[in-house]
Amino acid sequence: MDDDVDLTEVIKLTNDKKPDFILLFHSYGFPDHYFICLSDPNQENPTIFGTDHEVYFREITHEVNLEDFFNNFMTKDELFELIKKRIQTL
Repeated sequence: MDDDVDLTEVIKLTNDKKPDFILLFHSYGFPDHYFICLSDPNQENPTIFGTDHEVYFREITHEVNLEDFFNNFMTKDELFELIKKRIQTL
């Protein structure tokens, strides 16, 4: 393993010193890569970890579980309702 890689956050959760990952999402912003660890103890709702292309696996952030991660996003209808309310207040 690369000496620059810091898996401390992942190992704390999984107790797996050589974890395998699945990259779930790539986005713009920080972090820009989101992944789960295959040895996550909660297979039904695994923890999302993040890292950024500038510090790829040298810095890993412990985000939230998968369900909470998805709940951060709006549906199209929720977005339209928010926009309509904002326009009405102008």
